[in-house]
Amino acid sequence: MQPCTIGKLEQHCRESKIRCGEWYHVSVVLGSPDPSGGGASLLIMSGSQLGTINAMKENWCSYMPDGLEFIQGITVPGGLVISPIEVTSAPLTVKQLQTNFYKSKPLFRVRRGPASLDEDRLSSTVDPGGFPYPVSLVAPPILLESRRTGTRTTDCRYMLGFEYNAKILDTAVSVTCHSPYSCSENVMTNPTSLMACSSNDLPSRFFGQEPIHFGGRLQFYEFLQSIVDTPLLVRDKVPKNTRTFLDSQTDSISCVMIAYSPEYGIVSTIRISADVRADVKVDYTVTHFQSLEGEDLTAYTRVVIPAFVLSTSLLVEKCVTVRSLDWHEVREAFFSTYSYRLRCLYCISAFGCRRSQPPRTTS
Repeated sequence: MQPCTIGKLEQHCRESKIRCGEWYHVSVVLGSPDPSGGGASLLIMSGSQLGTINAMKENWCSYMPDGLEFIQGITVPGGLVISPIEVTSAPLTVKQLQTNFYKSKPLFRVRRGPASLDEDRLSSTVDPGGFPYPVSLVAPPILLESRRTGTRTTDCRYMLGFEYNAKILDTAVSVTCHSPYSCSENVMTNPTSLMACSSNDLPSRFFGQEPIHFGGRLQFYEFLQSIVDTPLLVRDKVPKNTRTFLDSQTDSISCVMIAYSPEYGIVSTIRISADVRADVKVDYTVTHFQSLEGEDLTAYTRVVIPAFVLSTSLLVEKCVTVRSLDWHEVREAFFSTYSYRLRCLYCISAFGCRRSQPPRTTS
């Protein structure tokens, strides 16, 4: 126990000769033999020195089911740090308490208390520091998952898979969930709650969300922080374990982030994708969008406008040329050129065939 200076506690420390900022080993023994009366007593020790011994009265714990059920809670004033609390199943003698005290002294020599007092913390202020990075996220990262529904245990593609899933379910129901342990009704009655094969159907809802169209397919979405930073997530008024967001029915999962650089005026989309089917593949794409304004916009306009004018002139010239053509002459020229090319191709093929024949030998 380490006292800290705060208000009346500091005055009490001075009166009781307790120095603030130091650890004190306090032992409370309930039910130790009373040397004077022979009954049970309450023994209090500070460090290795024997403190007070108070004989226990019969009405101390009369409202308790068990006569020795004494400690139901510990209340301490503010400013005290307690670490650790050790509870034994039987009362210890004075010698055992002294032995424990000397064994724990090396640990408390290196264990420090608060670096500053509570009064100093309440009166001190911390100025927020500037953002040190040149790029910042403009929206929370989003997880996108494409998945399929789980089928019944008997609908697996392979018989070995059916037997394996059935064995897992039987072990959970008859062994893992057996008394004194218990499992939810979903685990006990739903064959696909633990392990299941996948079908080609898309679930209508997952983690309390309906699928959305993204990247040309239906996907389920959730915030990355909600899945990573919390063990449980309430969806549809039901707590869900966030570890189950990625399971055997997941086909692919991707994390999408949008970042912006104020210095360079660039918006970047970062997407990290993972295909978690039989052949696991991980890939990423980074796309940058440059904002145009000021001198950059003026220079871009000067280049683009002449390019559009030149493209329009070429398009008009080609249209006029096509309309002025005699299509009968064009067809004749085309077919004559086509037949000439076929003859050239035949000659080249024939020449290649003759050269590729093996030389004749005479006996």
